[in-house]
Amino acid sequence: MTYTNSHKGNYANIFAFGNAINNNIKYPNSAANPLTYAVMPNYNTQFNHGSTANYIRPWTEQSAIYMKELANGMHGATEYWNTYCQAYYAINKDTTKPNLGAINKNASRLFTYMANPANSVGQNLLRNTLELYCVHYPSAIFLKKPFDPNVANSPLINIPTTLCGNCPAIIHLPQNPDNDNILNAVLEDPLACTDVLCYIWAAIFRPFNPYNIRLADSEWANKRENKESKLHTFFSDNKKKKYYNRYFEHIMKALGESCNCAKCEKGCNV
Repeated sequence: MTYTNSHKGNYANIFAFGNAINNNIKYPNSAANPLTYAVMPNYNTQFNHGSTANYIRPWTEQSAIYMKELANGMHGATEYWNTYCQAYYAINKDTTKPNLGAINKNASRLFTYMANPANSVGQNLLRNTLELYCVHYPSAIFLKKPFDPNVANSPLINIPTTLCGNCPAIIHLPQNPDNDNILNAVLEDPLACTDVLCYIWAAIFRPFNPYNIRLADSEWANKRENKESKLHTFFSDNKKKKYYNRYFEHIMKALGESCNCAKCEKGCNV
């Protein structure tokens, strides 16, 4: 993945300074803390943030990306999928908002069209967290931008550009999956993460698929402790095999032929 700074010159230095002194999770009542306007779906945050609260809400791109990064141990989080993430997941039940925090937006949209019912805003956080945690797209490009440009020390978040289609993906799975906060949360609500789980399933059970979706650790699926894990057992169920095979084929066919993005140093954003 390639990370670039969308701000040049002296502005980049200002944002870097703000990022260096910002450790917002320690100050849940600070107006500079994205949690004060990213978690609750109401307008009470206007008293802290003024007009900013009108365009940064739990379902907007800034909040969706900040929260998935927080769930992945960034922005001062001391654990993965912490209580703030669980609260966001439980509180935000609106199913009418698009998923603006996905990396593979095309795959996410395809599943949304096929799913019934659609994901809630909270479920999208779970899906996006799993994607950021486990799926690496070699050709993905991210732009660094402040969460709130109106706050001097607002933390930088990584906004992905859109992938061109069937891009190669490398799947990273933890060596101790049964003790993993994110995977355990996903297995409590797997339907919300169907398109990402399709990629993980294909890497484990179809390692020679034509779409270049593969495990980072080729031995992961053969290790005894991993074969006995809840994740492997979940995928091994015959109904689950048919389900993920069907959705995987739907998604791959809709995304089109596989591309050679792994060889593209500049990425394939459109």
